[in-house]
This record gives sequence, C-alpha cells and structure tokens, in this order.
Amino acid sequence: MKKLLLFSVIFCLFHLKTEAQTEKGQWMVGTQIGDFSYRKNSTSTSHSFTMDIAPSAGYFVSKNLALGLSIPVITSTTRATDLVYKEREFGIAPFAQYYFGNGKLKPYVSLQYKLSRERTYRNTNYPGFENFETIARKNTWSPGIGVAYFITKTIAVNTIINYNSSVSVTDNGRYTDKNATLHLGFNLFFGKTDQQ
Repeated sequence: MKKLLLFSVIFCLFHLKTEAQTEKGQWMVGTQIGDFSYRKNSTSTSHSFTMDIAPSAGYFVSKNLALGLSIPVITSTTRATDLVYKEREFGIAPFAQYYFGNGKLKPYVSLQYKLSRERTYRNTNYPGFENFETIARKNTWSPGIGVAYFITKTIAVNTIINYNSSVSVTDNGRYTDKNATLHLGFNLFFGKTDQQ
C-alpha cells in the first residue's frame, strides 16, 4: 500500500500543470554551463582549467516558442614549467527554442547560430616549440535536443545536447570542426502572458 501511495504522489508531481511559463508574452533568462573542469597532472607540474558558460535571454513569441540571444564565453588555460597555453572565445548567438507538453517535465528542441572570435596563445621555452598567437573568426550552427524540469512556475533546470558544426577562418586558412557538447543550466520565467 505504501509503495502504491508513493508511486501515486510521484506520478502526480510529474503531471502537474505548469501554467503559463512558456506562454506568449513570457520572458526567460538564465545560463548554460558546459565543460567546467580543473585538472592537475600528478606526474608533472602541469595543470589546466576550462570553463564554458553562456548567459542568455529569450522572449516567447508564441506558445512554447522562444527567440533569444546568448553570449557564450569559453576559456581554457594550461600551465606547466616553461609553458602557458590559452584559448579564449567570446561571441553572440541568436537562438530559437521550442518546448513540448504542458507538464513539469518539458522536452525541447533548439537551433542556435554563434558568431565568435577565438584567440589562441602559446608561450614556451621548450626546445623545438615556437611561441604563437592566432585569432580566428568562427561561425557555428548548433541544433540541439534537451529537457527542462520546472521546479516551480518560474524556475527550471535543464540539460541539452548540441551537435556543433563550425568554420574557423584565420590568417593561415579555413578550418572546419564538428563535435557534440552537453550543457546543464537553469532559466527564470517571468512577465505577463496573453492567458486570461
């Protein structure tokens, strides 16, 4: 009996209506965090830090469809004896996001286009290695699928998997890259809606 009662409570929690947060007229603001890590090599003096964060804001132009803008910032630094290697990327990324369903758990699809600038820098005293600095202009298309869980009517946590296809242009040529990324994040929802 206790198991049946517990199952019923959990079932009801997952199927409660989450009125209005993805209705036309709502705003959402939040952030996504990707590769956030610190690594230290136990056999040498090297250590590295990586962070991928993207604050964003969007507006629901119709029920479940939000258009918005994200500002991705990616940084990576590796340091060792006589070596510093850094990558910095900063950009703007318009996006469209469409949610499905009316429950607390809402799957969604997303399409994002990122225009960014990436600086790569290496300074070393190692024999046979040269110091360099390159600047790249990047264009990246990122379709994705995700799921949002609404803790309350105004707060949601989410996760998304993106497939990224990018083209980088530097003084040395043009390069393409394709990869997949996993991001975790949260959004706040607010504003007036057209609901009565």
